[in-house]
Amino acid sequence: MRAQAVLALACSCSCTRAFVGPPPPPPPFDSSVGPLYGGRIFDGFFNGASSTATSGSSSGRVQLGDLKVSPMGVGTWAWGNQFLWGYSPQKSDAALQETFDHVLNAGINWFDSADSYGTGRLEGRSEVLLGQFLKEHDYKRGGGKIRSSDDVYVATKIAPYPFRLGKESIKNAMKESSRRLDRGRAGVDIGQLHWAPPFGWQEKAYWAGLAEMKKEGSIKAIGLSNYGPKKLRQAAETFRKEHGVCLASNQVQFSLVSTLPVQSGLVEIAASEGVRLIAYSPLGLGVLTGRYSMEKQRLPEGPRRILFKELLPALAPVLATMDEIASERTRKNQGARGQRVTHSQIALNWCRSKGAVPIVGLKKLDQAKEATAALEWKLTSAETAALDAAVASMPRGTGQTVQNIFQTD
Repeated sequence: MRAQAVLALACSCSCTRAFVGPPPPPPPFDSSVGPLYGGRIFDGFFNGASSTATSGSSSGRVQLGDLKVSPMGVGTWAWGNQFLWGYSPQKSDAALQETFDHVLNAGINWFDSADSYGTGRLEGRSEVLLGQFLKEHDYKRGGGKIRSSDDVYVATKIAPYPFRLGKESIKNAMKESSRRLDRGRAGVDIGQLHWAPPFGWQEKAYWAGLAEMKKEGSIKAIGLSNYGPKKLRQAAETFRKEHGVCLASNQVQFSLVSTLPVQSGLVEIAASEGVRLIAYSPLGLGVLTGRYSMEKQRLPEGPRRILFKELLPALAPVLATMDEIASERTRKNQGARGQRVTHSQIALNWCRSKGAVPIVGLKKLDQAKEATAALEWKLTSAETAALDAAVASMPRGTGQTVQNIFQTD
């Protein structure tokens, strides 16, 4: 994408005030970097997202609409999902609460959920657990980073099921989410539409419902999910011109194995509209953690096993580059407080280098410790460029996950 178009960021809406501007001029183009170069011109544009920095902190905050959130959130898709993640109330809840307590003590101040999270009779389970953990957390620990449950933001996505008709339907669904969260107030801080309904069915009514909730104060920010660049621009303009409110965020599949947001121009469109990108599945369902290998026959059980058998061979150049970065940073003691740098941390910080806020799915304490350590450092521009080049070197059509079926243009 031409730099002139990318830098055309003039926008009359106050929504863009959340970001730091003007953006720095792009560095000279290097064709060896490949097609992912475009995303890097925003290094430094988003508050807290510069890839040129070499250190960071989870106590830092980035802007998401009117809210200041930690530069990484926690996704709760697995909290209640038996089919893909093997959730069991008896076996999982204690570990999930321990995980929750750690990330709060580390300064993470927001969680992402959905009214559809949880399988079968456990639908909505992640919201129930979030509410429970918020009540039971000891806020005297953690050095005062999170002083009360009011310092924690909950983002929930409402599914546009065909039976939900009119703007009141999404408002009622949000009230049900608040009831499950049971926070003693309007429990949802960031109200999101989970995907764009097919053929635009009820879409503008849903947008109107979200706008009314924002004006009424029952939510603090409006978000969308799975919106591509064309639909995102339409939505942002509608919220601004027809409802007088700002769209704060758009949550999309974004990682080293899902680079469509860069290639499609979504990164640039979101920036021009003042919309924060939230990266879900930043670890590619786990394939980017470095824990799995075809050579050593280390593969997950269940549906992911089939996917990983296809992805891992093609990802060889990306994983090798991650190996080099991890080894070099660990050798130079350039991780978090002298800790070993891991593939997962590199994958998370790659998303941050593109101006996105990753939400990482966590189920266990060791995962939480590894993820929060990623916020103690950032990739350099050279490291980001090396990863981009590795992605670009893969044969076309390989090494990338299938896009969410709800993703729009």
